Amino acid sequence: MLNSPQCQFNLKQNPSLIHYFKESVKSLPESYSVKTKYEYLQFIKRYGTHYISQADVGSEVVEVTAIKTCQVALQGASVEELKDCLNIETNVAVTGKVEANAKASACRELSQKMTRQNNFHQTFNERTCIKFDLLSINNKDNNAAEFETWMESLKKDPDIVTYSLEPVHDLLKSELKENLQKAVSEYIMEKALWKDCSCTGNSQPSEGAKCTCFCPRSEFLTPSCCPAKKGLAKLVVTIRSGSGLWGDYISKTDSYVKVNIGTKTFKTGTIWNNDNPVWNTSFDINPADLELITSIDIEVWDVDSGYDDDRLGSCKKTLTSGDKSDVCHLDHGTLNYKVRVECMQHLVGEHCQEYLESPSHPVLLVLPNGQLKACFNSQPGHVYSLLCCRGNFQVIN
Repeated sequence: MLNSPQCQFNLKQNPSLIHYFKESVKSLPESYSVKTKYEYLQFIKRYGTHYISQADVGSEVVEVTAIKTCQVALQGASVEELKDCLNIETNVAVTGKVEANAKASACRELSQKMTRQNNFHQTFNERTCIKFDLLSINNKDNNAAEFETWMESLKKDPDIVTYSLEPVHDLLKSELKENLQKAVSEYIMEKALWKDCSCTGNSQPSEGAKCTCFCPRSEFLTPSCCPAKKGLAKLVVTIRSGSGLWGDYISKTDSYVKVNIGTKTFKTGTIWNNDNPVWNTSFDINPADLELITSIDIEVWDVDSGYDDDRLGSCKKTLTSGDKSDVCHLDHGTLNYKVRVECMQHLVGEHCQEYLESPSHPVLLVLPNGQLKACFNSQPGHVYSLLCCRGNFQVIN
């Protein structure tokens, strides 16, 4: 965002009130109740709940870019860093001044890693159904003269870019001030919209004014609910049953199964005196790092005295994404088991190394003044953008 304030206005203390405002105040009932509420409501509808006490007028250019937040996270960057770099590029394009500070230096390093010799605006350029190239730093039509004309026009015809508000009841000095304050409070509460921040998965609503969701930071999850690295998946190993096991000469087999996953070992319960045991026991790691855990080892054991149990056989299973049933062939008999590897959201591929975009749907964005309409292919996990300006320049006819 670029602000170019031309001047500032401040309302003096104890400002003079126009005649018809004073007359409207005099006509208000001396008490505020259900019976007199209508008169106060009419006053609010005419004069509003607040007045502007300070304002900066000039111009404002806003550029918002669609950023795939989880793809950015997997590249080791954050949305905040990209916002800084996009702002720096826009400043250079509009003012011609190149910044020399820590942020600019960090952006140059980030550009080498992420943009493949392009600038950030070229790399993050997801815009559809919108034609507004005048202020774009990638504009090839050389409309700099038109931009200069717009900037010059703001000296005569600026717009309000920032302002401060004060409650309208502060303009009153009489006993009616408290009555109007109650009326304004009730009016705002009645007209306020209920904010329902619904968050999916493990995300939680933020406590701030903005209705956003976040995830508790962890080794595997970023605050924006993205995988912290590639190769993360939910791993579930299900030990189903054995068939034709043989571990003892005198009696039937007393068997259990060990599953070695990385540095962890899981163990089923023991099925006593049964050569065809059924366990249907599942073990899971969520998430598992497939860059560190590439395979699992499964061992079938027969109980003797605990310290001298007999291993009936083992097998190794290489981990790839998907749901696969398999058979482990032992020295005597077989073991049926299943391995499910489910890539974390936004990851796909045999080893969950590739980024997956979320399904898209069209979304329409409209500025409050109704000037500019734009549509994007909206996808969860995106920060959406709009390039627009404030001032007397007509964005779209």
